Amino acid sequence: MSPDALVRLHSDLVYRVALRVTGSAEDAADAAQEALVSVWRHGAAVPADRQRAWAARVGRNAALDLVRRRAVRPRPILSDVALDPACSGPLPDAAAEEADLRAGLAEALGGLGEPFRSLVVLRDVEGLAYDEISEALGLPLTTVKVYLHRARTRLRAALQTSVPDLVPCP
Repeated sequence: MSPDALVRLHSDLVYRVALRVTGSAEDAADAAQEALVSVWRHGAAVPADRQRAWAARVGRNAALDLVRRRAVRPRPILSDVALDPACSGPLPDAAAEEADLRAGLAEALGGLGEPFRSLVVLRDVEGLAYDEISEALGLPLTTVKVYLHRARTRLRAALQTSVPDLVPCP
């Protein structure tokens, strides 16, 4: 596959991972651009069945490098569409509850440290398989599973604190 085709294939994934790690669209764009240069240069050397995980890893690493360089604490991601009651459905109460839950989830996700945040993003947001996450983060498969469980437990606890009426008890 040509380098241009690899960049087109993986650009959305790389950007979404960078966005979740940095918490800023501007920072994510910078990190994604840097990561996609690596995908363009080195992607052809990666076996086809491993390219998705490798691209996610490159995007995550570029975002983490940017955060470290700028000493930026990741901010929560809030979708304008999710916060717009007109886009959420006919019931204003349901829209407000959904917006509160999304804001609480974004805040809780932003409060997770690494690698927990990346694990949740790669598995629950991007839908990568456990073996792809293992490869992307350079962690053993059992560690991925254990850390993901811990990350979800921490997210649940943070959500129960920030929006207790909207999160059911475990």
